[in-house]
Amino acid sequence: MSSRGAALLIVMPIILLVSSIDATKIIMKRACKGDTLAMRCLQDQHVLVRTVYFGRSNETICHEVGSVTSVTCTNNKDKSLLKVQDKCDYKRNCFVNHSDLVDDCGNSYLEVEFICCKTAPISRSATICKHQHGHGIINCTNGNAIKIIDAEYGRGDICPPQNKNPQIIWGKRHVSQMLAERCDGSQNCELPANLFSSTGEHTGYLEVHYVCPFPTDK
Repeated sequence: MSSRGAALLIVMPIILLVSSIDATKIIMKRACKGDTLAMRCLQDQHVLVRTVYFGRSNETICHEVGSVTSVTCTNNKDKSLLKVQDKCDYKRNCFVNHSDLVDDCGNSYLEVEFICCKTAPISRSATICKHQHGHGIINCTNGNAIKIIDAEYGRGDICPPQNKNPQIIWGKRHVSQMLAERCDGSQNCELPANLFSSTGEHTGYLEVHYVCPFPTDK
């Protein structure tokens, strides 16, 4: 429970659902020195990076005419994998420059294996108790933006003191529309406890259901 003067904010656990992965759909992309590696998935899919190779094990791949190439050099595999995963996982489109990685070999090429899989957005719910006379904040992380699914304002036994006469004071349609106009597209949204003060109800609560869709434009 929050301290006195701030609204009681109850946030339910995050739910992350990922569909099964078809191993036959692994895609491999390559980038030579100075190039950009592009990973693209369909509108309802997101990138998941499987493997990253950054080095040189073949003298004919990305060979520069007149240059002498070594085929025994491999950069740090773990660092390369984490770098690409941090940049690209859960995005629909992702672009990695060869120069984004540290090339200790000096003549490395970049190879990435990834899959495109359907991933459900993160789903959250929050309950804000008005009687605390403060505010609550709903948020999304990792660059994701809030999208309100539904919301309602009422009174009942969710927030102390318990009210033995549960009642929905403002219906879902009206409250959902109001919160969508206030919060949709933001990463953080403040919800004052007196947002519905016109009702004169002091023991009411605001219940919000929203999702954090994965970013699709980076």
